[in-house]
Amino acid sequence: MNNPKSGISESFRSIRSNLKYLYKNPGLEDDNKTILMTSFIGGEGKIFNAMNIASSLSSMDKKTVLIGLDLRQPKIFDDFNINNKTGVTDYVADDLELNQITQRTILPNLDIISAGPIPPNPSELILSNRMDQLFAELKEKYEFVIIDSPPIGLVTDSYDLMLNADCTLYVTRYNYSEKNFIHAISNKYDEGEVSNVGIIFNDFQIKTGYGYGYGYGYGYGYFAGDENFDNSSFGKIKCLASRNKSKFF
Repeated sequence: MNNPKSGISESFRSIRSNLKYLYKNPGLEDDNKTILMTSFIGGEGKIFNAMNIASSLSSMDKKTVLIGLDLRQPKIFDDFNINNKTGVTDYVADDLELNQITQRTILPNLDIISAGPIPPNPSELILSNRMDQLFAELKEKYEFVIIDSPPIGLVTDSYDLMLNADCTLYVTRYNYSEKNFIHAISNKYDEGEVSNVGIIFNDFQIKTGYGYGYGYGYGYGYFAGDENFDNSSFGKIKCLASRNKSKFF
């Protein structure tokens, strides 16, 4: 998001603009909003989208926090070059307070809370009263709370966390995700088990009349040619590779 005129920045501005159509209480624009990010499996771009959506929201002078609640496989601390020595699990275990697990970023309105040490009982921690208290504190302090949750195809934690969210963004990846991944969340929606869900179609290549791809995508080290990417604190939020773009439906 360091280049506001890039295709990828415009993609996330579009997602940001469409969020209001997903909220449980769409008319209450001044209320604090909690947005849960999930996918079916790893590698679909959930963390990349969570990082950029959080950055985009914070750029509007909105106090924003990105919280890592994939307690089994925490990752967001690597992407922001912060540590994972303390985090959510320390708070839930009653050892630390909110200010002790919150880490600042180079963006003035964006804070990060990592998952912390991997616990032996992640599902129980997510359903604990202490976790409810954490969300209450976050909603009091921040205008936007972005949850990086586990993939729904692997564990059920995200479904429990959806109870605390005003909307859910489900990330699927072009030429990577299988069709049944979409059916999984669609069936849950049809059965009334989930609501307020939007789908981000990630890594989609758009053909233009000039014959080249439009926008930017993600990779930061996973794909050939990524050896020259910027690995600074927010280098991974920049325009990382040409020809790909996230779309919101």
